[in-house]
Amino acid sequence: MAQVIKSVVRIGKGIEHNNPNWRLYCGSMSLRKEVLWDSVQKPNKPTFSNFYKMDKNALHFVALSQNDEVIGTVSLHDNLIRQVAVKPTFKNNGIATNLINELIDENIEYFTVNSLCESVDFYKKLGFVDSGVEKYISPNCGKEVLSLSYTKN
Repeated sequence: MAQVIKSVVRIGKGIEHNNPNWRLYCGSMSLRKEVLWDSVQKPNKPTFSNFYKMDKNALHFVALSQNDEVIGTVSLHDNLIRQVAVKPTFKNNGIATNLINELIDENIEYFTVNSLCESVDFYKKLGFVDSGVEKYISPNCGKEVLSLSYTKN
């Protein structure tokens, strides 16, 4: 099988229009909209401007395909992993694993993720454990979610 990911790029925090990584950030937003938001049947879907306000203080990574298309994204905001998304045609190629491993490689001792229950096994394979919080229904997507945590050794 040919290598799917050309690179994983740390696009950083506080991305502004004049930042060289602005194009990658916009690609990340488009991917999140396609994968995470368009499938949600709620009247109050997030808007670009609402998420951009929250995103300004988040650390962002994107995975790029061989032709520099953004095919995966993850962000970390206040030690909470948010918005993990992989382009559907590229799923099951290790992209999410690569993105999470980039976060693990950062100089951060502890972080959490509120995982859809269907994705819990994925995170546990990467070393995450139950954080002790009861499962709950996400107000954002209406699906069952479990909070997991990761602590560096």
